[in-house]
Amino acid sequence: MKVLIITYYWPPAGGPGVQRVLKFAKYLPQFGWEPVILTVENGNYPAIDEELLEEIPENIKVYKTKTLEPFALYNRMRGASAQENLDTFTITKTDKSLKEKVGALIRKYLFIPDARLGWRKYAVSKGLELVEKEKIDLIFSSSPPHSLQLAAKDIAAKTGIPWVADFRDPWSDAFWLDDDQKKGWSYKRNKSQEASVLDAVNHFVTVSGGVLESFKEKYKAIAYFSSVIYNGFDDDDFQEKPIDDNKRFTIRYIGTLAESQNPEILFKVLEKLKSAAIDVEFWGKFDASVMQSVKSCNLEGVVSFHPYVSHKKAIELMQSSDLLLLVIPFGESKGILTGKLFEYMATKREILGLGPDGDEAGDLIEENSLGAYFSGEEGLYDYLEGRIKDWAIVKQSDKRKVDTDKFSRKYLTQQLAGVFNNLTK
Repeated sequence: MKVLIITYYWPPAGGPGVQRVLKFAKYLPQFGWEPVILTVENGNYPAIDEELLEEIPENIKVYKTKTLEPFALYNRMRGASAQENLDTFTITKTDKSLKEKVGALIRKYLFIPDARLGWRKYAVSKGLELVEKEKIDLIFSSSPPHSLQLAAKDIAAKTGIPWVADFRDPWSDAFWLDDDQKKGWSYKRNKSQEASVLDAVNHFVTVSGGVLESFKEKYKAIAYFSSVIYNGFDDDDFQEKPIDDNKRFTIRYIGTLAESQNPEILFKVLEKLKSAAIDVEFWGKFDASVMQSVKSCNLEGVVSFHPYVSHKKAIELMQSSDLLLLVIPFGESKGILTGKLFEYMATKREILGLGPDGDEAGDLIEENSLGAYFSGEEGLYDYLEGRIKDWAIVKQSDKRKVDTDKFSRKYLTQQLAGVFNNLTK
């Protein structure tokens, strides 16, 4: 059986969205499904990771098409070069320059549902060709960008083959959309496109119970044809033994931090603990507000910022940490369950989670004894003080015994293959 996987993000693109699709493609053949990849040539990616090219499974067929990228116009309007990559926190930050504000208006009212919509016609054309050429049995489309779901809908409608839509993020009610995008013409247009996809899809897959619930609130029928399949981790990525040579208690965060993820509660506690033997390292890309908070708390000697690294290097950093930091956006963050959490799990290192009360990530951390989760400063000082004292006595303890098999990429891919099998009986 063959599945056409439609994805905008594919190596050398970096980031968690790439990992999800790449790992599905790796393990699907073990469950009777041969993946055929349809992606874009020279896409505009927030991050590049050339090392991921080595992880593409042998003999997998990858087809790439050209695209029309309106990001070039958006970049010019915000005063950047046409080819500059755009980080999520550039879109969501509140202190935009005049050029950025003008560019944001264009993005808000012309690029619906997103600025990748120029790929739709090319994806449909190539997709229809591949269904015939490769004898495709099923379509699997993973977003964002959600505009590719419109392309998948067109292909499914014209071929009549089953279609599974995978949503890694919400659509019309995403937390990063501003108030104007959640009302008026822009919202109606976005929601109409969203509804057209959900009315046509055969099965809906998403990454968390929170995201599923947010869709079910608007489209109750989804309850009858939906599944939650977590991001998970790949055991093969964690085979090498980490080098534990930290001279001070080391907390690390790996990834991107938007303005809504500024861990100010941590910085305020660290200001009180700064005399302790502690290092806090942020690896990736960060909103300026995060760095400003560090300065405000006089933590320049404790907190350091480092550039984005390859996925392989990121795992090395995770495995050699004394404590791993996870930050869920404060405010509207229902369903945010990043791939980072699951890779943190695989290291067997303790996780310090920060975010709003009642968050799904916090529940997972506590239910699986992965660490601790805080929504405010209360209790955080005592927790960190205790962890530092423990580390000073035993330095690096053995990896914690945590049962995480149900979050492995192979197990989760088996779940996805089960969905495919049910639709093609």
